[in-house]
Amino acid sequence: MGLNCFTFLLHYPIISGVYDNRILKNKNLKKEKKYYLEHYELLRNTKGIIDIKNALDNETELSYIDEGHYSPNASFAIANKIYLNIAKNIK
Repeated sequence: MGLNCFTFLLHYPIISGVYDNRILKNKNLKKEKKYYLEHYELLRNTKGIIDIKNALDNETELSYIDEGHYSPNASFAIANKIYLNIAKNIK
């Protein structure tokens, strides 16, 4: 059927994007950041994966509405980054 499949490594809260510390007030941010960084490092070298962690690098507004759900602006930035990565394969 000529399908092109893609696997994307998305963002982890705390290590990418803009977040409000008040949302994460009950969290041990240092411990959480270490946890997310360890997992990200393990996954980013997976063969065939497309790392789009940098999709939120230019965001100035909040990227998360809570501990793990993206804001509308962040969702758009992620969708745009995915599109830019697959556009050359769309016929």
